[in-house]
Amino acid sequence: LTHALEGELALYEKVGLFTRAVTPRSAYRYRGVLLQYQKALQGKPPSVEASRRFLARLRQDDFKPATLRLYRAALQGFHAWRGENLDFPIKVPHHLPSYHSAEKVKRILILAMINPRDHVTIRLQSDAGLRRGEAIRLRVRGIDFVGKMLRTRGKGDKDRVIPLTRELYELLDQFCRGKDADESVVGLKDKGIYGIVKKYASLAGEPEFHPHDLRHAFATRLVEGGANIRAIQELLGHSDLKTTAIYLGVVPKHLEEAIRILDSLAESSGQNSDRVAQTPTPAPTQPQEGTDSATQHVRPFPGVTASGSGANPIAAALRVLLDPANHIQALKNVENVRVTELSAMLDPANLIQVLENVENVQFSEIPVVSSDSVKRHRRPSGKA
Repeated sequence: LTHALEGELALYEKVGLFTRAVTPRSAYRYRGVLLQYQKALQGKPPSVEASRRFLARLRQDDFKPATLRLYRAALQGFHAWRGENLDFPIKVPHHLPSYHSAEKVKRILILAMINPRDHVTIRLQSDAGLRRGEAIRLRVRGIDFVGKMLRTRGKGDKDRVIPLTRELYELLDQFCRGKDADESVVGLKDKGIYGIVKKYASLAGEPEFHPHDLRHAFATRLVEGGANIRAIQELLGHSDLKTTAIYLGVVPKHLEEAIRILDSLAESSGQNSDRVAQTPTPAPTQPQEGTDSATQHVRPFPGVTASGSGANPIAAALRVLLDPANHIQALKNVENVRVTELSAMLDPANLIQVLENVENVQFSEIPVVSSDSVKRHRRPSGKA
C-alpha cells in the first residue's frame, strides 16, 4: 500500500498491528481499513466516538454486515491498543453453509490425482479441514508420520492436532519424501490454492465451488457420520461451539431420518391401537369418591400440567417426550451428546420404558383416538 498512516495510527502500525495475534493477510486488510478511517477523520484525532460515527456511516451506505465486521475488527484492535473499548453491534444474517455431497468432492479429488501437489493441496482441506492459510503454512515437520497426525496453527495462534485419514497419510508419506523438515508441504500461496481448487471444480462441473467449501464438506461428513459436536469443534479449530453447530442444519440425511422416525412412530401407534381395540374390556373398578377414574393412581409427568376435565397424564407425558423442542434443548445441555443419539431418544420402546419407570404411573390406561371421540380401554395390569 502506497499511502502512509499518520500520528497514532502510524505508531499502532509499527508496534501494535503486526504484532497482534492475526495473520499477516488480516493485518494488511486492517491497515487498509485504517487508511479509510484516517481519510474520513479529515485531520481530526481518532476517538471511540469518531469510530462509531465512521461505522454508522458505512452502514447507512449499505455496506454488507460481513464487511462492517471487518472494519469493526480493525478499529477495535486499534482502540484496544489504546486501552479503549469500541462497542458497535452488527446484526449478521444467519446463512447456512452450502451442502456439498461426498460424491462431488470425490469427483474433484479423482481429477486432481494427475498432479500429486494439487492432490495433496485439495485433500489437506477435504480430509483434514485445513483453511487455505493453514495449508500454506504447513511444514513437513508439522506431520507426525509415526502417529499419523498433523499439527497446524490456526486463528488466534491456536495449535490443534488432526489425525490423518488413510488416504491423506499415504499421499503425504509419498509426497514429502526427500523434503526438508522446514520445507513447505504444498509450496503455494493463497492465489495458487484458490486457482487449483477452482480448476478441478470446474472440470468436475462445479464452477461455483470454492476452496473453503472443502472445509465445509469435511465438517458435514463428520456430522453425517455421527461425530461428537465437541470433537468436530476441536478438529475445525472453532473457539465457539455455536460456529460448529451450524453444520447440524446443513445435512439432509438427518432431516430424512427425522421424518422416518415420525413414520415409524405413526406405524407403531397404529399397531398398538389395533391391538388395544381387540382386547376385551374388563369391568371398570369403582373410583374413590370425588376422584376421576382416569387419574386416581396417576400423577402428572414432571413439568406437565394436566389440563381439561379428565386429561390423561400419560398422554401429556408422551407429548412432552415427543416435542422436538425438548430434544433440541436436551442436545444443547448435554456436553458430549452424539447427534445419532436423537434416534434412540425418540425410539418408542425407550419412551415406554421411561414412562414405566416414573413413580406411580399406571400404564393400564391408554387413550385411543377415533374419528368420533376419545375412548378409554383398559387392559390387564400384568405385563405380557
